[in-house]
Amino acid sequence: MAGSLPLMACSLRCCDEHRCIGIFHKKDQTDNCYLISATEEDTGCADFDWAIWTAYKKRKDLGQCGSLLMDTVGYYHLADSSKVAAETSRLNYVPNSINEIGGFLYDTVYLLVKLSSAAKVRGTVIQGRWRDEALALCCDERVTEYFINWSPDCDSSWTFYPASNTGTIYFEGNVIPGAGNEAVVNLFDEPVVGICFAFYVQSYHLQAIVRWDLIGCEL
Repeated sequence: MAGSLPLMACSLRCCDEHRCIGIFHKKDQTDNCYLISATEEDTGCADFDWAIWTAYKKRKDLGQCGSLLMDTVGYYHLADSSKVAAETSRLNYVPNSINEIGGFLYDTVYLLVKLSSAAKVRGTVIQGRWRDEALALCCDERVTEYFINWSPDCDSSWTFYPASNTGTIYFEGNVIPGAGNEAVVNLFDEPVVGICFAFYVQSYHLQAIVRWDLIGCEL
């Protein structure tokens, strides 16, 4: 599972969300353990058959119409509900100094992006706070569950995804300890066409720090 990476005295362990995680590896005897992968299912370690595990990796083959829309379509506006600019909430944002948080500290009602034009949106992708993975005890702050509200006109017509009677869908975020840098993709069952999208936090670990984007393509 780890390919050619050397495995050196790193043990399997379980995270707070009761999902078994591993495999870990070191570059050398003094290096920290780095997360390689983890189980997809919520399964107790004692009952889990590692011979048939499914790797936890939320990256998906997005195929066509799989672009990051804040990059490709662009946007007029990215801010929180208090109209505070939220540029640090962009996916893959890295802090410019040691005094800066690597992400956006979500302490408001929602984050809102208004795209430059209407787009076909297939889903979302999020990360936790940027962290130097060599510093094992620092900065494991991440959103673990969230939901999305969207509008085709940024005016009166707003819908919590999905637009049906099944109720709001809550998406799993960065649930694996120490893996907040991983981009977690969640695709909608059906694409939507809209301009404005609001991001709401349902639960988080330590602090609700997020980096995010929309996945889709131009019309």
